[in-house]
Amino acid sequence: MDAAVVVEVPAGHDEALLRKLVEAAAGGDQEAIAQVYDLTCVPVLRLIRDVVDDPTVSDEALQSTYLEIWRRAHEGASTRGSVIGWISDIAYAESVARRAPGAWRPLPDEQRRCLALAHYFGLSQVEIASVTGTTLAIVRALTRAALTNIRGESGPERIADLAS
Repeated sequence: MDAAVVVEVPAGHDEALLRKLVEAAAGGDQEAIAQVYDLTCVPVLRLIRDVVDDPTVSDEALQSTYLEIWRRAHEGASTRGSVIGWISDIAYAESVARRAPGAWRPLPDEQRRCLALAHYFGLSQVEIASVTGTTLAIVRALTRAALTNIRGESGPERIADLAS
């Protein structure tokens, strides 16, 4: 795939724009972080609400996610992977930190990222490979392993939840 191709995530917002905004936020630009929020808050909140059932706790996790993005913007600006993947990792971590005990344990980072990019941001496996800088075969293997891990820990009903 041509390196100049920009994967549209989420819903028409391009990766290059998100990277520029995170770079500006790393330099202290408050308007840039507000724009990152505007462009990503809907899929990020969906991710959070899938992990955390309580709306109040979900709102707290959303607020913490963007505070953490602001604090760590320098990391996002220099990430080798996608900015949206980096954002989803932060949102997932904030969600898991607030999740009720007894829920399934977090997946390895690579597996979690593949599922999050597919489910919450609507990317195909080809797009995930492009965004993460890996091969399609690796994305397929990570996705398969993630679903196997979830099935083993939470049963088929968790797989059905991911598909909805």
